[in-house]
Amino acid sequence: KTPYSIAHPYTKEGKVCGFKMKLISKKTMWNVGDVKGADLYGWERAKRIGGSTLYITEGEEDAIALRKILRTMSTNDKYDYPVVSLPAGTDSVGKCIGRMAEEINQRFKEVVLVYDDDEPGRKAAAETRKILPHAKVARLPEKDANECLVKGRLKATRDACVFQAKDAASTEVKVLRVSDVKEQALQDPEWGVSYPWEDINKAAFGQRKGELISIGGGTGCGKTLIGHELAAWNATQHGWRTLSIMMDESPAETFKNVAGKIDNVPYHVPVAEGAEPYDKVRLSKTLDMLEEYISTWDISTIEDPETTWAQLTHVVRTQGHLYDCVMIDNATVLSEGMSASERNDFLGRVNSEFANLAHKFDFEAVMFSHLNAPPSSQRPHEAGGRVQEAQFTGSRAAMRYSHMIFGFERNKGAVDPDCSYLCLIKNRKYGRT
Repeated sequence: KTPYSIAHPYTKEGKVCGFKMKLISKKTMWNVGDVKGADLYGWERAKRIGGSTLYITEGEEDAIALRKILRTMSTNDKYDYPVVSLPAGTDSVGKCIGRMAEEINQRFKEVVLVYDDDEPGRKAAAETRKILPHAKVARLPEKDANECLVKGRLKATRDACVFQAKDAASTEVKVLRVSDVKEQALQDPEWGVSYPWEDINKAAFGQRKGELISIGGGTGCGKTLIGHELAAWNATQHGWRTLSIMMDESPAETFKNVAGKIDNVPYHVPVAEGAEPYDKVRLSKTLDMLEEYISTWDISTIEDPETTWAQLTHVVRTQGHLYDCVMIDNATVLSEGMSASERNDFLGRVNSEFANLAHKFDFEAVMFSHLNAPPSSQRPHEAGGRVQEAQFTGSRAAMRYSHMIFGFERNKGAVDPDCSYLCLIKNRKYGRT
């Protein structure tokens, strides 16, 4: 007869997995059951209601209040609205919406974010738009939907959510003065984390997240090994997690190659007849260590360029927060089957979007590339010819969008064919090459 608590049910895979309990008299909360990794609050009801637009709030009471407001203001008393909320406030955007983004996009044409009108709410909206870039944002007349209901701001709330929600492109452009960024400008420049190669490290001042690195080399010269070396180094030295999208090798080959770099053993090369086999126990231990640090792309899912790139960007948008480095090997395979002009346009967009995603999700983006043949008067790349920026696949896309460009040079027919040069040929931030 006298309510003293609210029990909010949470679901996983269509079944109730637990409740978030809240006392009414004071701000005390606890969980019953296992709500970790649960779906958006109210998700099963939202699926049953359907419709074209999904509304996402910041908390459970806000979802209840917003649904009440929208139903009250509707001219059709039988019409319902799919309203859900984040399961654990603004901190759960990446984990929950990232995991559910594909299903959200399949079921609803539009998404409206109805978060609190404060700094955490605005930050959560920006994080959500990274995953759902077409989501619109509603600006409420009060702090949150619950307060709008309590204060009777029903019409203004309905209008804000249904008619006045803005997309990302219509957000205000902010003009900054010195005073707005002076504190940042006064900070000393900092080194990034180290590269495996000392001279490169000195010229580039280390690796930094949010940047696009392009690495190009001749066919079969071994540039992919740079990716293995970099992933191994970043895992063991910096604890970085890398998503390796290697289109010219199987996932098992990628893991074995990275393990070989760590153990300094060429596990990918067959042993000579009569020689001792590789130590499988050691390899197994190294592979187990890599479980936490290296993830790969299942190359069996590769389709046409547009579809594959859409799949890749979806993975990055929904899981980008999990990685410190995302590397794609290589641009040529990614754009296979296109004409020269189509490839140039496509790779221009790919490099632009890859750089933008790296900045948004704060990871280091690495793009490997084959090279266009040099003029007949110059030595071929496979014979040790110098790598030039303009020779990267996709015309000038790498030159335009990369923060740094590396050339990998090797003469496959030399007396010492294992001698290689890694050259830093573009360094946007510091100029050193």
